[in-house]
Amino acid sequence: MKISVVLIFYNQGALVDRALHSVVKQTYENLDIIVVDDGSVDPIEGLVERIGDSRIRFFRKENGGAASARNFGLKKAHGQYIAFLDGDDLFFPEKIERMNNLLRDEGFPVCMATCGAYIFDKESRLVGKVIPESYQAGGIVNTSVIRPSCTMYHAEIFRALGGFPENMLSNEDGAFNSVATQYFAVICDSEPLVLYYQDEHGLARCYLGDYTTGVQVMHDRLAYVEQRVGADVYRVYRKRSYDDLLFGFLSAGNLTAAKKWNAQHADLLTERGGITSFIARLSLKVNMNIYYLLRKFRMGIVPLKKVPLELGIR
Repeated sequence: MKISVVLIFYNQGALVDRALHSVVKQTYENLDIIVVDDGSVDPIEGLVERIGDSRIRFFRKENGGAASARNFGLKKAHGQYIAFLDGDDLFFPEKIERMNNLLRDEGFPVCMATCGAYIFDKESRLVGKVIPESYQAGGIVNTSVIRPSCTMYHAEIFRALGGFPENMLSNEDGAFNSVATQYFAVICDSEPLVLYYQDEHGLARCYLGDYTTGVQVMHDRLAYVEQRVGADVYRVYRKRSYDDLLFGFLSAGNLTAAKKWNAQHADLLTERGGITSFIARLSLKVNMNIYYLLRKFRMGIVPLKKVPLELGIR
């Protein structure tokens, strides 16, 4: 079975060789590899050509953002399933083979197949781990553990729902996955098969640093989801999104925004139990971002272990 892999790059010339090698060195070889240069200033094409793999097809487009680049690649894809890889992430060598075996064991359904990931920082230090879980169609999922570079989609999902929303400033993949999982199941291999790069200055955290922009990103996501799911599902999703924005502000170190959001929507927030909600409420009560401090402390402890970036893929 042919599987398409869509790699997207934007001004990441220094990362092209590393990311693309992690794909061409996959133990599963029947790949359709599509590289999309999203209007980079960096000379991406020459770096791709230097790899010298006949399975690679290179395309350059005007800059339009991650959703636009992924959708462009989708239109070029030939595979029954489509995987994605952002330019700063890496596949483990057996990633595609493990996903294919998972799908084979399930009878190659029209679904999403995802895996775990190690999260690392710019010093290649391990700062976290993504552990996904399987969902039946119709569930409201935790999209933070269904990440683009971890997930393979049956092509029929995009034919049914269209591509990723291109009008969103951030979290367009989360919005799409929230809708897709209403109609299609998620199966998973919880083992980490991807190295995921987390940038403290990335788009999501930058938007959460500004109250107005953070709220706008959430409302854009809600508008997309509301048009595509039932009213009962949307009401639950909206409540969770309001909660998640509070956690997001706190996680980004923006206590002022968290307090403002809580003051305006306290009746909808922190209804979930568990330690996360407790720490969020405590942070607001004592006017100290304990949520953020504990996160930084955890990230300071975990990096004692280094993540090897080579992993035998060169």
